[in-house]
Amino acid sequence: MLFMRKAMSKKVSLGRAFVYFISFSFLALFGDFVLSNLVFNYYCSDKELVGQHIYERVALPDEILLPSSKNNKERSKVDVTLLIDNKNELIDIKKFGELYEYQSYKRSPLFPVGPIYKFEAIVTRKADGKLLGKAVSLTNQNGWISELDLFWLNTGNSCPKYKDKWGDNIINSHHSTLIDNIFYRKQ
Repeated sequence: MLFMRKAMSKKVSLGRAFVYFISFSFLALFGDFVLSNLVFNYYCSDKELVGQHIYERVALPDEILLPSSKNNKERSKVDVTLLIDNKNELIDIKKFGELYEYQSYKRSPLFPVGPIYKFEAIVTRKADGKLLGKAVSLTNQNGWISELDLFWLNTGNSCPKYKDKWGDNIINSHHSTLIDNIFYRKQ
């Protein structure tokens, strides 16, 4: 309101002062939303940054693989990221952990306005430290007003987005299929 008084004392028209007030209010409330969406769309269009990147495919010997259970109750207890070859083979996590390192959902800030976060899943070989593959997704929290979680509705935006055969969004499918796309059963 002080701004309005100063504007009126300098003989600025009331209409112009009102436009300035509305513009300033919009920028203060939603400027970070607009800026974060512009930056987010720029990052999401960079195919070198987001998505699933496989650098080497690796054949696993039978000693590391277990037969997956056909029983639905037992199968629901299994980490689906450890199923390979059309979900027919299950990786023994202890033996796998001796040879490979799997970091799932490593979160790091990418841009402070929004904020925009980068989530990475990474698979490396312990023997030589080689990166075998990674999956990267981005999440935009849509600015400080959205961070307040009014009515608990802010889930943010994420990319890349995948759809199933019915057109419904599949969340982070490239993270859950990373191990399956890197490893396969040795013939």
